[in-house]
Amino acid sequence: MVFKFSNYILFFVFALSFINIKAQNLSNFRINTFSTNNDTIYIDSNAIILSSVKVFDLNNNIVNANVYKINEFRSFLYWKEKPNSDSIKMEYRIYPYQFSKRVFTNDYNKYKNYKNNVGFLINTNIEDNGRTESGFIDFGKLSYDGDFSRGVSFGNGQSLNLNSSFNLQIAGNLTKDIEIKAAITDNNIPIQPEGNTANIQDFDKVFIQLAYKKHYLKLGDFDIKSPESYFMRFQKNLQGLSYWGKQNIGNKYALNAMANISITRGTYTLQNIVAEEGNQGPYKLVGANGETFIIVLSGSERIFIDGELLQRGANKDYTIDYNLGEIRFTAKRLITKNLRIKTEFEYSANNYFRYMYHVNAGISNKIWAFDANFYSEQDVKNQAINQDLSQDAKNVLINAGDSLNNAFVSGVNASSFDNNRVLYEKIDTVLNGNLVSYYKYATDSTKQLYALNFTFLGEGKGNYLPIQSVANGRVYAWNAPQTGNILQGSYEPIVLLVSPKQKQLLTTRF
Repeated sequence: MVFKFSNYILFFVFALSFINIKAQNLSNFRINTFSTNNDTIYIDSNAIILSSVKVFDLNNNIVNANVYKINEFRSFLYWKEKPNSDSIKMEYRIYPYQFSKRVFTNDYNKYKNYKNNVGFLINTNIEDNGRTESGFIDFGKLSYDGDFSRGVSFGNGQSLNLNSSFNLQIAGNLTKDIEIKAAITDNNIPIQPEGNTANIQDFDKVFIQLAYKKHYLKLGDFDIKSPESYFMRFQKNLQGLSYWGKQNIGNKYALNAMANISITRGTYTLQNIVAEEGNQGPYKLVGANGETFIIVLSGSERIFIDGELLQRGANKDYTIDYNLGEIRFTAKRLITKNLRIKTEFEYSANNYFRYMYHVNAGISNKIWAFDANFYSEQDVKNQAINQDLSQDAKNVLINAGDSLNNAFVSGVNASSFDNNRVLYEKIDTVLNGNLVSYYKYATDSTKQLYALNFTFLGEGKGNYLPIQSVANGRVYAWNAPQTGNILQGSYEPIVLLVSPKQKQLLTTRF
């Protein structure tokens, strides 16, 4: 029992001594003696706290601070004027780090010469004195260009905003046989290029293209043109996946193939423009369903005068404003009323989610050739984009069948009073012995008011006409029909529903 107790006492004394040693080592206070033979004294391996430094001579007298200077981050002292004593004593405290020390995962100096030959990224395996080290990613002989930025904007009239931008263009060979081209960006540019030059640049095209011998695969934004075919001719701006390639079969035959699966960026339409004598423009382009406010996809238009394809450009035949959908003809093309002007273009006014796929395959030799094309473009009827279809509206479309001009729904919606909107009140009257209801512009907040959407039906096909008003918007007034139910207006408070469309075509050629 005595033996065990004495062992505990010895262990306890040893533990206290160990803790005391550790506590001393954890202290950042240092006292060291240095020789004054050199002009510069290296003080410590860590950065020192300048305010804690005290310098004494051998007689413990404080050395005047004007005769020396200390670099606290590099931890050295150099003399402006050496003291008379051969050595000095210093008291100081240290930081746990040496701030001047370079810290890195991969030493750039090792690869500086290699970088100039390969590019901005560095080979994964670099030999250093026979030893292989792991470096950065190897992009081989790719050429690149782009930028990456992050920024903050603020001001007395706006909140703090974080801005970012990333653009990268790559071209080169991934391997000996596989070539890559890519344009990658996270910018969303809501504008289109101006249509006053023969060649235009699309700012927002994002794609990756891989090529292997005579085979090409592209993912992203791309343009396609139809292969040679008498019946199937098209030109589309698409987003999706595209493949085209050629493969020789022996020495006699060649196999060609093309496949595109994509989301369409726009709706294709044709329009005949009625020329006016001496009017060079602008001539307004409208959508397939009569839409007047459309954005034409850049480069998708083809303009014909008397069957001749015109060229775009300020010094050519015409210019076009894609955002306004307007065409102006240059002085090179004088417009007269006898000209036949035909346009075909795509515009971004999809009412439904629309997808498209096209397949072309052919085989040929020196004597004959055969190919087949299948084209399909259709709307997804259950995924409307620009219109909200209620169940009643869907029933109207179902019952309309092929008579799409009859697919109307009411454009009347009850609304609360709003001084900034054009609202109407409902009025009942008797006309030719029959009870008739119509709507009249009103500003009385005590009455039940309605918001109306009007559609132009043509002269003599409606009961409403626009009138002059100081209201904040266009105001329509009801005109009573004359005897024999002859309508006196051109508008009605109804909305024409846009139905989902489908196009399919199969062609062969020998």
